Amino acid sequence: MTRAMGLRSQIVIAAGLLVGASLLFCSLLLIRMGEQERLNEAVRVHLEQGELLTTLLAQQPDDQKRRALLATACRELAIPAFLLTDHDQSSLAGTLRPSAAHQSSLLRALRGQTEVQLHYPTLWQLLRHSEIANLELTLPVDVPKGASRALLLHIPLDGIQQKTLDQLRLAFIICLGYGLVLVITAVAILQKAVIRPVVELTSQTRQLANGNWHSRAQIHGPREIAELGTGFNHMAAALEDSHRLLEQQLAQLQEQNTELQATRSELVREARMSSIGHLAAGIAHEIGNPLSALIGYLELLRRKGDDSQQDLLQRALHESERIDRLIRDLLDYAGNRKIRNGEAKNTDTCDPLAVVQATCELLHQQGALKQRQLDLELPAHLPQVRMAAHKLQQILVNLLINARDATQDNGQIHIGGCSHPLSVEIWLRDDGCGMTSEQQQAAFDPFYSSKTGQGEQRLNRGLGLFVCYQLLEECGGDILLTSAPAAGTCFTLSLPRAAASQQIPEDHPA
Repeated sequence: MTRAMGLRSQIVIAAGLLVGASLLFCSLLLIRMGEQERLNEAVRVHLEQGELLTTLLAQQPDDQKRRALLATACRELAIPAFLLTDHDQSSLAGTLRPSAAHQSSLLRALRGQTEVQLHYPTLWQLLRHSEIANLELTLPVDVPKGASRALLLHIPLDGIQQKTLDQLRLAFIICLGYGLVLVITAVAILQKAVIRPVVELTSQTRQLANGNWHSRAQIHGPREIAELGTGFNHMAAALEDSHRLLEQQLAQLQEQNTELQATRSELVREARMSSIGHLAAGIAHEIGNPLSALIGYLELLRRKGDDSQQDLLQRALHESERIDRLIRDLLDYAGNRKIRNGEAKNTDTCDPLAVVQATCELLHQQGALKQRQLDLELPAHLPQVRMAAHKLQQILVNLLINARDATQDNGQIHIGGCSHPLSVEIWLRDDGCGMTSEQQQAAFDPFYSSKTGQGEQRLNRGLGLFVCYQLLEECGGDILLTSAPAAGTCFTLSLPRAAASQQIPEDHPA
């Protein structure tokens, strides 16, 4: 694609052509006028010289003296070619061989007619040096007491021709210099009056197109350019106001869209919770009665059993009571007696280190972590947290079971922790299969599972990670999930620290 010629180039070319053409035309006109005057003067002078020469030739007594006088005069007058003929057109003297045109001219001279023929080239022939200018004079010579004679003089005008060429060269040089000065002056004036304002306006237009809504053009230059800059500034101000209004409307739309999405999510969440509440209430009522009977039987066996079975019965009774607490929590959740988002006044506290160690020991005794390598990266001491021990243990059990199911044999499971001024963090990281972004977004939904087989059935019959999230939310904590496919998964629990008055002394059992 050919690039468009700039305004400066167009002005320079147009001004140069116009100035050069006008100067050259005036120069050629003046040179031609001077050349014509010089030619007229040369014809007059040479005609007078020829007439004087014919008078002198007519006064000579014979042709021999006429030849001598003619040769001497032509040599003095720098006439290289001449011819003197008689009435028979036979050559009496001269260095010129007559042509057919010369013979007719000589015939008219013998009859008493004077003829002047000027041969001068055109301007193009003059520049090419293709033709030499000359003057031919045919004059009658009235010889007394005898036949008439005719004189032909061929006079070169190369001096006039060379002078004209010199003037043409000088005119071209003057035209070029003067035209260059005019072009430079015109460009300097136009640069300040037109080019610079247009370039600045173009730059401001480009900035405005790139999103710089504060771009404004400086008002200077001729009236038309100034009016153009003023119009551009009005347009830029209108675009800036329109863009500001559009941004405000867009921000309002985004805010409304965010509110709508939050409302929709809340409605969906409330619907799910309602269905979960009904399900939990039904399950709790169905399991509560036989579980109470089971706890009673276990307590009776513990009282009547021998010492060798006391430890086993105590553990079975402890787990049954934990199930009973979970059922009561489900009943509380179904009855909407729990206050969400950490607004409940929770007075239960626990030692997170003790809960982590007890949970790991429990799962080891149950054989839930067989063929898995559990690595504890815990500090020597962690502050008390504002959460019931059995709830934290339920969360850890769910996360450890999920980590076991996500890893293969000899898989690594790491548990670590640290404390902050207002919270305690416990993280659980595995080197399992990891989760996609879609799975991470749905991981805390009720009844969701990315497992297959028995694990999927187990999660689909419980609340899974949703319960963990709800338990943390009740005490003002949070859970963070980070994972990537084939890179493992990490759950980070953020637990609120207990107040100083709630801290349990180290020598007091947790």
